Amino acid sequence: MAVVIAVTLYFTFFAFLLLPHLGAPPIFGRMAIGLCTSEFIAAVGWGMSHQQCGSYQSGDTLVQVDCSGLADTFENAAALQIPVLAAATFVVATAYGLFVARRW
Repeated sequence: MAVVIAVTLYFTFFAFLLLPHLGAPPIFGRMAIGLCTSEFIAAVGWGMSHQQCGSYQSGDTLVQVDCSGLADTFENAAALQIPVLAAATFVVATAYGLFVARRW
């Protein structure tokens, strides 16, 4: 999961920096930085809520802590939903770029 988060953060931030220099409409850069911010927030939220899951030793007793629904929500968003949206954004931006290049 950490690899998916890192790749998504890298490519969305890179797209935010690169797209204005390629002459892309500003909406693509805004979408990229919005997805980058969303991925960062979801990753931090997952990391903070995921630490509370699992089991720990309290004296002689093993205490089992159930994962909250919040950790599952952050994990689903960070590992699946936001990367899929980022990929869809890149596909649309690429299609727009090809459309513009063919009309050139």
